[in-house]
Amino acid sequence: MNPQTGETRVDSDSLLGRGDKDQAMTDGEAMAIMAEALERWDLANQRVLVLFPDGTRTAPIPLLFRQICDSLYGRAVSLDVLITLGTHRKMSPEALERHLGMSQEERLRSYPEVGIYQHDWKDERSLAELGTVSLAELHESSGGVLPAQARLAVNRRLLEADVLLICGPVFPHEVLGYSGGSAYLFPGASSVEILDVIHMIEGLLTSSRVIGRKWTPARRLLDAALERIPARVLAAHLVVVPEGQPSPAGLVGLYTGDVKPSWSAAADLSSQVNVHYVDQPVQKALSIMPKMYEDLWTGGKGMFKLDPAISDGGEVTIYAPHIAELSFAYGPILRQIGYHVMPYFTKQWNRFKQHPIGVLSHSAEVVGSGTYENGVETRRVRLRMATGLSRELCRQVSLEYLDPAVVHPEDYAGQEAEGVLLVPKAGEILYQLSSRRDLYEVPLEFPGVD
Repeated sequence: MNPQTGETRVDSDSLLGRGDKDQAMTDGEAMAIMAEALERWDLANQRVLVLFPDGTRTAPIPLLFRQICDSLYGRAVSLDVLITLGTHRKMSPEALERHLGMSQEERLRSYPEVGIYQHDWKDERSLAELGTVSLAELHESSGGVLPAQARLAVNRRLLEADVLLICGPVFPHEVLGYSGGSAYLFPGASSVEILDVIHMIEGLLTSSRVIGRKWTPARRLLDAALERIPARVLAAHLVVVPEGQPSPAGLVGLYTGDVKPSWSAAADLSSQVNVHYVDQPVQKALSIMPKMYEDLWTGGKGMFKLDPAISDGGEVTIYAPHIAELSFAYGPILRQIGYHVMPYFTKQWNRFKQHPIGVLSHSAEVVGSGTYENGVETRRVRLRMATGLSRELCRQVSLEYLDPAVVHPEDYAGQEAEGVLLVPKAGEILYQLSSRRDLYEVPLEFPGVD
């Protein structure tokens, strides 16, 4: 790193890129790195499948899409794109056009043979089996909550390509510690079983202990699953600072090459620009959710990213009048089980064990940690929902309703010194206590003790 500028450049056989915590890249600088990487990889005469995230991640996807097409179209045997949705709902044609930065007419005119596909985890016909992964030790140490093994199945297109090119951002993540890397395949382009497992691992550990940690049990599991993929897997990992942060907004890092080193470099930079440290616990916070989060399944990030910095007995309000769905994928199940702390489920396991463990874990992620003793649930943090979810629905699923009309963001502004926090674009920046800064590089084990 250049100590005067904060810039880091890397250039080796497995890694090419640059990052600067103090300055955003220009489009030209970023695309020069991408063009050089594509040239080095020599992907001519290869079947290339590009893996992009959906619209729930802030990233210059249009820039990457055009650069990749300009560099590879007509040289690769085939060039296609798969949107790695995980269990998110499919993007509409209009949303896809915005996401790729190109109308369908322009794309068909410029790159007529580039296929654009979206992963569908529910379509068994689109999946190919990779066997199972053993979870024997996790099964035992979880008291049987985690399964003894999990199915590995992926979108068939991953196995029909010679080269997979992961292109997406790395942010602090409530399940993995940091997003990106192997997660773009598992669960981004896989069946749901591995998603259930990693969510429940996090649920048992609690999100506030996982998020912002580089080396986690779920990350190790997904990296092992990546070894089952026969194709050559490359990556372009981005580090993006959303608007409204102390660091300069925009693309501040781009690391290309093999998956693990490029992800590791991006996570290191993300830990510097996407984590906001506070010296004292926050008493009261307002998370304003952008419209890229369309349901509470994704909009729960307004709680995940703040929970580690909230005081015991503190309060978080998720402000998202546009969110009127619990989950497009799992709404009916969440209406049955509600939102509760993890001990509420594990101490009544016979009552809940027939439900998907990933959904149980998500429920607990949203409300945060707490206890369940003698039939009484106690939550560490008070969570209020100023959303489009009705009062009746909130009551049904054990969430506290707050009329969005009575929320005034200006009431939270400029009061960080008093323990009041306003997050104008919540969901991607992690708020963490300064006392936990050194835990980034400390491996988290399961069941895990700090």
